[in-house]
Amino acid sequence: MTKPTFLEHTTYDPSIPSHISRICVASAHVFLFGGILCLFLPEIKYNYFGGTSLAIYTTSMIHWPKPKFESYIRYVDIALALGGLLHTIYLSYTLGVEEFRIWCGLVALTACAFLTNEVLYHYQVKIPKDILRENPAYEYKIEKDGNVWSCFVCAPTWPNTWNREYCYYRSALCHSLFVHVLLGGTGFVVAFYMSAPFCDVV
Repeated sequence: MTKPTFLEHTTYDPSIPSHISRICVASAHVFLFGGILCLFLPEIKYNYFGGTSLAIYTTSMIHWPKPKFESYIRYVDIALALGGLLHTIYLSYTLGVEEFRIWCGLVALTACAFLTNEVLYHYQVKIPKDILRENPAYEYKIEKDGNVWSCFVCAPTWPNTWNREYCYYRSALCHSLFVHVLLGGTGFVVAFYMSAPFCDVV
């Protein structure tokens, strides 16, 4: 049986192989569509949110095709995302108490998922990458490969193994689902919610 070829496993960058990070490229399009919709709303606070969403979409399109640990665009993307998050908290507050509570709940859920994902990635991928970067001759031991549940355990994974591949997929899917779709999709919610009085949508 031919051993599978694991793309971009033996290099330090990209942080997630390109064939997997494209998941985040695809999901980042919610920032584009939500941003465009918000630009057509009558109030400037929503236009500002639309502009921020389009800026996040732009940095995501540059960063995610080949994500790197240390790059200017990554830090710009993070700064824009944090700014957009703070602005959406303000927007939800202006919509009403119930909307504010729901949004804060979604932010809390996303924060928990994001931090868990980052901690897992740090122990599963980042630490082993740092070890091999400093000592390419480091001899590591693979006890068991091909266990999909390994992507939910704080244990190191090594290049050219299914365990490492599963961790890459979990990291990309979690970021895509919670950060891009759940929070980024707010642009759609805000736009449709606020446009209802202007287009007779109940």
